[in-house]
Amino acid sequence: MASVMTRTGKSVTKKNISSPRRRGFASFTAVVLIGTSAIALTAVAGVTIRQAQRTRDAAADAQLRQLLLAGLAHLAEVSPDDQGFFDEYTPALPDRFAGDDATLLIRAGQDGPSLVTATVTAECRGRTASQTLAYHPDAGAWRVTEVQMP
Repeated sequence: MASVMTRTGKSVTKKNISSPRRRGFASFTAVVLIGTSAIALTAVAGVTIRQAQRTRDAAADAQLRQLLLAGLAHLAEVSPDDQGFFDEYTPALPDRFAGDDATLLIRAGQDGPSLVTATVTAECRGRTASQTLAYHPDAGAWRVTEVQMP
């Protein structure tokens, strides 16, 4: 302990501020604060990464929906009576799908004398979606009566 003179001239004994007990408490507090900061930083990083993945997945799902619509638009222009309707084929895609490794595959089959099905399968950025259209004859023409998405 050190003694210090006050303004009045009295000698006062002062405890040493850097005692081992006080240093231990300060070190413990610092470690706890650093640990808490590390946990908070890890949590924020995890949430940020998950949000980026969700954004990427949402963009891929939107592209898949657009591809399925392109397949439906193509099937609206053709009929089961057309030549080549029952062949497995890939229609041409718009230019905006060029950089996304997007593919569109159409398969059609006769499931009886009054039922034709056409399955449109879209693939984009490693994700896949499909839908099946059911055609039934109606007044000499084929009409889509059902659309299924698995």
